[in-house]
Amino acid sequence: MLVLLSVVSLLSATVASRNEEEGAAPTKTPSKCTIKWHHKYEANDPQAPQPSKVWFPVTSCMKCKATFTDYFYDKEFTAAFVPYQDPARPRKCICNTKNGDFVTKIAGACGDDVRAAQKRCWESYRKETTDKLVCQGGVCVSKGQPDFYHKSDRFDYGDCEPEACPEGVDCKGAELNTVWETYTAKEKEQVAGLVTRALKGKKDAIKSQERRIVAQLGREEIDAAVALAKQMGLLSQEVPDTADLEVKFDSLVGSTPNSTPNSSPNTPNFSPESSPERNDSMNAWKQKAREIFDSIAGVTDATSCTADDINAYYTEALAGTAVRFDKLLELKGIGLGDTPVSFDEFLAILAPEC
Repeated sequence: MLVLLSVVSLLSATVASRNEEEGAAPTKTPSKCTIKWHHKYEANDPQAPQPSKVWFPVTSCMKCKATFTDYFYDKEFTAAFVPYQDPARPRKCICNTKNGDFVTKIAGACGDDVRAAQKRCWESYRKETTDKLVCQGGVCVSKGQPDFYHKSDRFDYGDCEPEACPEGVDCKGAELNTVWETYTAKEKEQVAGLVTRALKGKKDAIKSQERRIVAQLGREEIDAAVALAKQMGLLSQEVPDTADLEVKFDSLVGSTPNSTPNSSPNTPNFSPESSPERNDSMNAWKQKAREIFDSIAGVTDATSCTADDINAYYTEALAGTAVRFDKLLELKGIGLGDTPVSFDEFLAILAPEC
């Protein structure tokens, strides 16, 4: 019996000792996972800027993959944005990083829902930095490039540093290019030309689509565009202070408050129950629709414009609301992309009962 008790005591002591040692063992230091994104460029393109990137802690580099939903690129890039509401511009939401670095701007107030504002920042930024700037006939428009916008293989998870996030170290951050920084050299020259025309002081100097391109520029981007315009010989005179220019360019595009879809100064109420009657004339209503259609197309008496361009116009005009214009197009059987939309189809989309 004494021998048995001695054996039990020895085993208990051994187990306790092991538990003590295991309890004292330090927790494994998290690793640092980085996602790189080249926007609209191939990784080896000589024109490509440094990729935008986000980084965050993971328990193991084995989890630094898009297949782990906790670290999906959409989620991580969305979380990288810090929406800022400038009191001087209540109808613009500034999208910064947590370090306060400017990235882009979106129409509509940031609102109280931070996550919703972050998502709007990311969705707008993702489109703006994958679009291609095309200038024809003196008019510049942004053309969507689905191969760059939609494909997940554009997001590179190949960089993970094992145990690089010790306790007390902030291991979550981002370095995001501005839209200006993702433009090609040719596109920057085209934007410098738009800025030159906008500086003439007349709203009609640039078309509707062009106004949105200019209005998303931050102060440093405006400085860079002005400097390039001078270098190209487009500008020679002194220009106003950058802060004043930013406000001026913002004012070129009406933006939507968060109340109702039809409160934007750029967007007339096209409800079939109200607008025609309130205008007292179907002709007046169609004329207004014609003006908007031509401004989207960038030419007078346009015969068609693309579904992408129409969607871009109304997505910005209806920012901050629950209205999804792409869903309206889908209901009408019109897919996004370069699908041509005639003026009659445009009328049918806005007022199908007219």
